[in-house]
Amino acid sequence: MIQQLWIQNYAIIEEVDIQFSTQLTTITGETGAGKSIIMGALGLILGERADTKVLYHKDQKCIVEGTFHIESYQLKSFFEQNDLDYDPECIIRREINPSGKSRAFINDTPTRLSVLKKLSNFVIDLHRQFDTLDIHEISFQFKTLDALADQQEDVIDYQSKFRKWQKLQQKLDQLQEQQQQRAREREFLQFQLDELNELDYTAGEWFELDQTLHTLSHVEELKTAFHATGQYILESESNVSEVLSDLIQQYEKAGPAAESLWKRLQEVQIELEDIAREAEQEAEGVEYDPAEQERVENRMQAIYQLQKKHHLEEPDDLQERREELEGQLNQLESEDDQLQGLATDIQKEEKNLRAQAQKISKARKAVIPDFQKKVAERLQAVSMPNAIFKVELQSEDELQPAGMDQVDFTFSANKGAPAGRIKDIASGGELSRLALAIKSIVAAAIPLPTLMFDEIDAGVSGDVALKMGHILKSLSRDHQVIVITHSPQISAQGDLHYFVYKETNEQRTFTRVKALDGDDRAYAIATMLSSDPPSEAALANANELLDHKI
Repeated sequence: MIQQLWIQNYAIIEEVDIQFSTQLTTITGETGAGKSIIMGALGLILGERADTKVLYHKDQKCIVEGTFHIESYQLKSFFEQNDLDYDPECIIRREINPSGKSRAFINDTPTRLSVLKKLSNFVIDLHRQFDTLDIHEISFQFKTLDALADQQEDVIDYQSKFRKWQKLQQKLDQLQEQQQQRAREREFLQFQLDELNELDYTAGEWFELDQTLHTLSHVEELKTAFHATGQYILESESNVSEVLSDLIQQYEKAGPAAESLWKRLQEVQIELEDIAREAEQEAEGVEYDPAEQERVENRMQAIYQLQKKHHLEEPDDLQERREELEGQLNQLESEDDQLQGLATDIQKEEKNLRAQAQKISKARKAVIPDFQKKVAERLQAVSMPNAIFKVELQSEDELQPAGMDQVDFTFSANKGAPAGRIKDIASGGELSRLALAIKSIVAAAIPLPTLMFDEIDAGVSGDVALKMGHILKSLSRDHQVIVITHSPQISAQGDLHYFVYKETNEQRTFTRVKALDGDDRAYAIATMLSSDPPSEAALANANELLDHKI
């Protein structure tokens, strides 16, 4: 709520300082005295734009400062998001320099007008003729029905679950999009794994193939070597075996002194003859097989290609790569299972949300008839007997943040005029009264910001104005209300009454504001009832209004 408004050097206001009641503050004064100027100054700290035309003294800056108590509005997160210092007593200041430069401050921290405007929406609900009223906002309309149905906690619970469901749905959408990518990835991985499985490489196979290929590639050389071995050792005229036999005989004749070498020569002869015989056998077994050589070469080429394809250093790494691919495919399968589990959870949560939304919708529909009736009664009480107010609630198939409903408040002020959506109707005094009627009905259940009404009593007087004053007074028991009014009946209901007037000196005219009490207040109200000075009857009537305020 607003506690204080200080204005300096604005329009015809040199300086005023207004303290507000926590309940109902009424502001009165003659036409042109400056009431609308006060609203304009207030608009500056609510984020409206201004220029140097508003300066009282053209060589001095204009300052408008408001002090607000905001503890009940739960605005700490807003202050954190905008890098502002939070304090339950919030000071909003706007300065306009003679150069035309405008600055805005929240708790002495410079800020942008856009931030100021957002904050003002939380603390001041300003109703002026031709303003757009918040009663056309869908969120407010839902809040109204839910307050009347006493189901705010149920709706908050639904909204919390809905947000979680939305996040799960977003996650599912992402996973499904990734699944399409994974399908392509899986196909590629499976293709690679199939290639490796088809190759069926075993550890050490490359070495064996290499040895086999080398043998097949050197068959003639091997045959020549094998035959030469037998020839040189056993078959040639001066073969090695016969030479060794001669040496052995000579060492044998030498006696015991050469026995060691004799035995060694015998062993060498035996080994060489064995080698010769084995070489002959090998020579018989070695045959050139071009088909086998081609098979081995093709096999090695297939292994080499996959090794390079997978950027592996050794052929034996193919086995490890195959295991990696199997692991990756298993992981993809696990992720698909996870996606399926998430989809199941979402379906279950959606079913619960639909049931909860249907329950909320049923409760809303139940309060609509009585709500329409009460609004009609209050509109009639404020001199709108032909006004039509209806609530249209339609159920939808899709889950929404507020349930499964679409809501529209429709309104017509004049007899015979079709009712239309509030947001499609130009606002004015009639819509201000509609807002007053609606908000007075739900005031105890919805935490509203400070409500300010300007010229809400336009065109009404007498008993109608008195009833409007009673509604405003009743509304102020739950919320701070500020009313700029020409009605004595409404002004008499105020807990605090300000009078706006002009003073003129030799140089210029300026606006003054003073709080009225006692006889001064009765005199001002009597003047509104008759003339200045008021008649005795008007004074008596004014005192009666003050004595019988609710």
